[in-house]
Amino acid sequence: MLLGDNSYPSIQDVFIADPANGYSPQVSLQLHYYHRNSATATLQNGKTLIAGLAGSEIYDPSKINFPDSLKFKTNSGRTVYGGGAIMPDVFVARDTTQDSEYLTDLVAQNVFRQYAYHYGDIHPELKTKFGTAARFNTGFVVDDALLADFIAYGEAKKVKLDPAGLATSKRDICIYIKAFIGRRLFDNDAFYPIFQESDNVLRRALELMPQALELSQKGNFKLK
Repeated sequence: MLLGDNSYPSIQDVFIADPANGYSPQVSLQLHYYHRNSATATLQNGKTLIAGLAGSEIYDPSKINFPDSLKFKTNSGRTVYGGGAIMPDVFVARDTTQDSEYLTDLVAQNVFRQYAYHYGDIHPELKTKFGTAARFNTGFVVDDALLADFIAYGEAKKVKLDPAGLATSKRDICIYIKAFIGRRLFDNDAFYPIFQESDNVLRRALELMPQALELSQKGNFKLK
């Protein structure tokens, strides 16, 4: 089962450019097409991600237009589409309600990761206090004092506080702070369970696990 928006995936291979010099820059080259069971490829008809963005296809399924000639019936009678983008079985638009330039600037300037290392260095007792990633995930709270400290740290890193942006993105900012501190202390065992709280597509996927099982067994499914 595919969930998400109308996407334009490419398959890339990563090469290590020059490990002999003590560093390993990574170069991603698109070497493959994504082929469907209808024998068509995602980039075959020349449509691009830019076109999809311009038409708002990744936000509004009513703006997705597949001609009848691209319809393909699976052996179980399910309709899928060839050509253009990948049309998911269940459309889930990306949640943009938390988006702001302030959050974008914090991410672009790597403030979350830097703050997590700073916070972990001055609070080494947290690793002993929580002991495991699971306990950290359930017990650690980003309160107002911690958020204020993070904001001050961001300003020191040249990311000026935008009160409107903070109001818009506060939920995700707090999730990111906790996730990166969790990674600093307990690696990815803490990071991903927290970070994914902001992923509405993942939440919908978990809700649809019974339908995914039905699809794997019967070749089709019904939304309930």
